[in-house]
Amino acid sequence: MHEAVEDFIQSYLEGERGAVAQVDGWILAAAKPFHRRIRDEWDDAVQETRLEVFQALGRGDFRGEAQLKTYVFRVVSHTCLDRLRRRDRWKWTELAESQGEPRGSERRIAVREVPLETADLVARVLQQVPEECRSLWSMLVAGLSYREMGRAVDASEGALRVRVLRCRKKALEVRDRLVGAATGGNESGVPSARV
Repeated sequence: MHEAVEDFIQSYLEGERGAVAQVDGWILAAAKPFHRRIRDEWDDAVQETRLEVFQALGRGDFRGEAQLKTYVFRVVSHTCLDRLRRRDRWKWTELAESQGEPRGSERRIAVREVPLETADLVARVLQQVPEECRSLWSMLVAGLSYREMGRAVDASEGALRVRVLRCRKKALEVRDRLVGAATGGNESGVPSARV
């Protein structure tokens, strides 16, 4: 890493007005593509990204392998995507309230409904993917960020992203095989269920 970049990062961490303004400009530019999707949470999202960038630079996560601006854009993008993922998790409602059972029942159901054939296909795919994939997906469904997942399984965020992508690829392969077997290899008339 160049000495000038190290000095700039140190100035930013110490709150030097020019450095803070420069990094904040990068943060706002990187977060702008997410504005429409995070509209109602925009101020919180920007503040969260500022905190992420500050903490990452404070920990020394930036190694100089790319330009500092590029690194900041990547941190902001990942933070915004994690926020969207947490927000878009399934909504839950108490079964007891809808069934007239006593309050305090711990049973819960998903509000979002899935066609039975899709649910069956998803269940069969989940049975055939490795346990690691099911574990990673359950953490994602629970709303954990990649950083939180990394702490839980002692792995870096980047390594977890790669693992999740590999699991997705494996799940799609299993799905295609199951759909192909169900149709005798002819998928033309069968709607594809997304996994």
